[in-house]
Amino acid sequence: MTESGFESGRILHLTACLEQIPTDVVYLLPFFRPGYTDLKTGEDVRKGRLGSPYAVADFYQIDPQLVTPPDQVDFFDMAAAGLLRQEDVTDVWARFDATSGQRTSAPKVTELVAAGAVTAIHRWGRDRLVQVVGRSELRQLCQRAHELGKRVIFDLVLMQTSRDAALITQHPKWYALDAAGQPKIHQIAWLVYSDVALFDLRNNRPLQDYLLDVAPYWMACCQLDGVRLDASQTVDRTFLRRLKNRIQQQDPQALVLGETLCPLHEAVDIPVDMIYALLVDFHRDADQATPLIDFLEQMHGAFAPGTVAMAYFENHDSPRATQIWFDRYRDALDDDEALASVWRQHGSTDGIEVAMWMALLK
Repeated sequence: MTESGFESGRILHLTACLEQIPTDVVYLLPFFRPGYTDLKTGEDVRKGRLGSPYAVADFYQIDPQLVTPPDQVDFFDMAAAGLLRQEDVTDVWARFDATSGQRTSAPKVTELVAAGAVTAIHRWGRDRLVQVVGRSELRQLCQRAHELGKRVIFDLVLMQTSRDAALITQHPKWYALDAAGQPKIHQIAWLVYSDVALFDLRNNRPLQDYLLDVAPYWMACCQLDGVRLDASQTVDRTFLRRLKNRIQQQDPQALVLGETLCPLHEAVDIPVDMIYALLVDFHRDADQATPLIDFLEQMHGAFAPGTVAMAYFENHDSPRATQIWFDRYRDALDDDEALASVWRQHGSTDGIEVAMWMALLK
């Protein structure tokens, strides 16, 4: 990262700065290839300029934007470091062939090394090589994290795909459909998820079996240490228990982190090792720390021994906590000159800077 912002979102650059990240667990947002369009309308439905990583087009492809372009990669160095594996090449070729209906022969790692990047792209195609490189770089990230005593988990999306995912045409019965037979637009309260197609997960055994394999695949392939379950409170508990068992069959020490927005009495039976809850109500309305402390104590008392209960002030569905506090304190300073006078003794005479200082302190 530079003074002007993040230099890159690529996996390789994250690996380079792991040592400077003061955390024991690195949590990756969904790294799967995203989708941007609606199959029926052809409309670009992405959220924002980059789109949402939760609009997954393919659970077995890495987002190419996160991967070093193959023409910038030295296959010899990658193979020498043990990062370029024949299993990856064979698997990537088989998955592309299954999608395209073609049958091609996967190259040997020695052939990729001998050909070099430019020739390899011309001969075997950029898209396949991106996926091979992506697996190598994700594996390198995990190996470096382990050297530093850190663990790496990733966001496992269970509720939806993008609206242009191949699964929509391959398995339409896996989706919640509208009257016209198209995937429904998902909406929760004021939030409209128009960029995703919602799975019909409950009692859908074929879909559940498909999703059960996603996390173990990436954990085995790239040495990832566990998952964060997106919106775990909305997922059928029986399926979650199967999923947790499947993940910990792959790695008995795997971390399984559950996101929940539901009341604690509904969350206690979510089968996870860690759970975290959004403190939106508290951070909007609490003037003192006591309600926050009481809530955290309630969390720790509600879950089974060994469960790590955490909390957070914001996520991608909520405003930044600092922005909310800044707005509140700025208004308070404008309305109360005595309060403003006290705070100006400890900060700038600029009311905006004082309000931001107050927000950051909170």
